Amino acid sequence: IAITPNSSGTGTISITAPNTNTNRTIALPDVAGNVVTTGDTGTVTGTMIGSLPTGSIVQVVHDSASEQTLAQGTVTAVYNTQITPSAIGNKIFFMVTIPSVTISATNRRITCDGYIGTSATPASNTKLITLNAMGGIGTGADNTVTSTMISGEFTTASTSVHYASLTITTPSNASCTVARHSAISRIIVWEKSS
Repeated sequence: IAITPNSSGTGTISITAPNTNTNRTIALPDVAGNVVTTGDTGTVTGTMIGSLPTGSIVQVVHDSASEQTLAQGTVTAVYNTQITPSAIGNKIFFMVTIPSVTISATNRRITCDGYIGTSATPASNTKLITLNAMGGIGTGADNTVTSTMISGEFTTASTSVHYASLTITTPSNASCTVARHSAISRIIVWEKSS
């Protein structure tokens, strides 16, 4: 089949059939629109695909931080990472890895709290997890360290910006250093369809 263009066009569009020994039917849908080919770019949109299967990863956001020294008796937001959910009811997950934690006094621990919600203030959001972690004792030259990992899950109630946060509370009588010895702490936040 050869299709000639209107008066301003000079090319011809040809539709050809391959050599086949089997009868095949190709049905065109009863809707207006464009036919997409393997050489096409930019025609397919999200509305053409429809909804994703439950549990599909919709988006991933990540952040990292280098070595930080936290004063004694303080609460520090190490991460307050933003993610904007694509739909109400989707799940937001996060995972934080804090390598190389050292504390300046013996038998002391830090408290790591993970939050998710729509407030930029971590403690105003839903606390998903609390973890107490002992640190290795010593100076910056000491390689005796502890690593900590926390994770959590949250169901979105809006498509407003959400904050996945990690705060670290130091003891009243000891400072701590996280990601010591040039290590890198990381947070990964991802959204899954519901």
